[in-house]
Amino acid sequence: LIENSIKFRKKGQINDVSINGEKKSGKILFQISDSGQGISKDVSSRIYHMFFRGNENSNGSGLGLYIVKNAVEKLKGTIKLDESYKKGARFILSIPTAAKVRIPKVL
Repeated sequence: LIENSIKFRKKGQINDVSINGEKKSGKILFQISDSGQGISKDVSSRIYHMFFRGNENSNGSGLGLYIVKNAVEKLKGTIKLDESYKKGARFILSIPTAAKVRIPKVL
């Protein structure tokens, strides 16, 4: 998410990136915000799809948000794009604390 914040800044500008976290009700909540170009509503429903690139100027593989979402879900968490945020992009992540996560045994 931080890499995307840096990559997708407004042309000629430096992005402000903000990371906030708090422990609440057995979960760790993160908000990662930036002041970049943002994510338009017409592509927001597809941003977690494998190989999806929401920007014609993107030179990435389209795997970043797909991988982040899968990693968060493996931890029994959630990730959501805050579509009400208009100054760039903001993602909200919720991950259960370690006591709530059941980690599978590895052979």
